[in-house]
Amino acid sequence: MYVTIGELFEQTVNKYKNKEAIVDKMRGVRSTFEEWNVEVNQLAHAMLASGVRKGDRVSTLLFNCFELGTAYFAAAKIGAIINPINFRLKPDEIPYILMDAAPKIVIFEKELEGHITKIHDRFPTILFWSIDETTSPYASSYQDIIKLFFYNKSKL
Repeated sequence: MYVTIGELFEQTVNKYKNKEAIVDKMRGVRSTFEEWNVEVNQLAHAMLASGVRKGDRVSTLLFNCFELGTAYFAAAKIGAIINPINFRLKPDEIPYILMDAAPKIVIFEKELEGHITKIHDRFPTILFWSIDETTSPYASSYQDIIKLFFYNKSKL
């Protein structure tokens, strides 16, 4: 049997739990593997609670940030497919990708919110999660969502 990316991440966490795993200089976020794994598990549980199942897609419209890596490993742990959307695309190019990928969730950030604002109403079945503190009326707060799973540190 092959090792999945989610399992490989768990092995790395177990081996290097107190080593620094990720640094986001822009936001001043630094996490060890063990700390990061907690947030990865929280996001994975949030995705499951939102209806994401094995084989479903989760799209991201993010720059290279802490949440992008977290979403990548959270999706891997539950068997979902991560669909990173190139942030350099024009807003009118994104709907094609969303129609083709049919993600359950799109995670985006404020700098790219204008792209989502122009198209979100065309995708009523997709959940939109903003990683920033303020969100648009059509989006939920990524931070608020994962806080709901703060005490659920269980492995997947």
